[in-house]
Formats: sequence, structure tokens, C-alpha cells
Amino acid sequence: MGLYTGVPVPPPRERPFFLRTPVLVLGGLAVAIVFGLMAYWFATAMLRGRSESNAAVQQFHREFNSGDYETIAKEADEAFSETTRHDALLSVLQRVHGTLGDETNAILTGISVNASNGASYLNATYQTAFAAGSGVETFEWKKDDGVWRLYAYRVNSPAFDQK
Repeated sequence: MGLYTGVPVPPPRERPFFLRTPVLVLGGLAVAIVFGLMAYWFATAMLRGRSESNAAVQQFHREFNSGDYETIAKEADEAFSETTRHDALLSVLQRVHGTLGDETNAILTGISVNASNGASYLNATYQTAFAAGSGVETFEWKKDDGVWRLYAYRVNSPAFDQK
């Protein structure tokens, strides 16, 4: 017969379920790492897209202000080499410059980076001040051999409604 001290001994504590199965712990850790890497990729892509868009838009505006529309069309995506699109781009640029004048300040207000069918696209929206008014410019850039090329350009301004 054993000794009894009068104090009951509690049963051993059971470990929580997630500590009992290392597979769940490792799986959760893997999911956390994947989400962390995705967040890092997204953040760096957005920051890189922002700086690359700003550089491309500054170059576009330098050429726009000097009236060098041919260079803009030459540096644009190869789709603008088609005569109809080339002439349409020159016509739009001439109309925008004739109506609004030189660009004086552009502030990035929105950006998105997309990848589709092996191509990368960057859409950027700018609130832009011109010499004779203001407007919202939307640029779509397509990456070609590591260089962002103009793929689409739109301007919305109340000045177009007045003429």
C-alpha cells in the first residue's frame, strides 16, 4: 500500500492541438512566409512602378512641351507605327497642346501594375496643370525589352468642353 499525503496530484496537462502537430506549425509558417513574400513583391513593384512612371511621364512632358510629337510616337509602342494610330496620336497631342498649352506640373494620383499574356502594363493617372488649364492625364505604358513604352494616352479637361 502506498503513502497518501492528502494533496491530490493533478493529471498531466495536455498540450494545445497546434503544438501537438508540427505539420500544422510548419504549414502555418510556410503560409506566413508566402504571404510575406507576396506583400514584399507587391510593395516593391508599386514603388518601382511609381518611380519608372514618373521618369517616363517627365520625358513625355519634355517632348510634349517642345512640340516633338514625332519623337513621342517613335518612342511609343510598336502599335503606333501603324499609320492610322500614328496620325491619331499626333492629332491628339497637337489638340491637347493647342488647347491647354505646356505642362507645368503633374502629380501622380493613381497607379496600377498588371501582367498579362507575358507582357507588363503600368497604368498611371496624373492631375496635371497646363499653362491654360488643368486636366487628368491617364498613361498606359507597356514594357518592351525593359523599357516602358507609351501604349495609350488620354486627357480629360473641362477646357475641351469649352471649345
